[in-house]
Amino acid sequence: MRQEIIRLISIVVTKVIHDMCYLEVNTLDSVDGICDYSSDDIIVKLELFGDIKRGLCIRMNNDMALKVISKMMMRDVQEIDYIGESALCELGNMIGGNFSTMLYVNGLTEDVTVPSYMKGDECDMFLGMEMSSLPVQTVEGNLFVDVIELL
Repeated sequence: MRQEIIRLISIVVTKVIHDMCYLEVNTLDSVDGICDYSSDDIIVKLELFGDIKRGLCIRMNNDMALKVISKMMMRDVQEIDYIGESALCELGNMIGGNFSTMLYVNGLTEDVTVPSYMKGDECDMFLGMEMSSLPVQTVEGNLFVDVIELL
């Protein structure tokens, strides 16, 4: 089931980032590990509850976050303010909604929480939990989608 979830999230992330950020996307093989975020990480956190229980963290560094926000807002952005945080959360909302729909088409029912913006050191609810991290490459830089199995 884990690999199927990663496969579906890869499809969703590729489409949403391409459509909303006008970026060509290449996803690499996922890497299993343990959640441990740093204060340099920018995180958009969502949770899925239903047939499967997962946390999703869209993780990137500050420079990549500024590039994503700039692409979404179609203007150069130099700092992450409230509107920038909202843009990143909207990206998370689109990824979460599309992922939930993709799961439904595959016979699974999910509810998705409202995305939350936070710095990595504020994302302690998943600290030490097992995750699969999906690297996402773009010409602007890299980001990661971390899929955490909730107990």
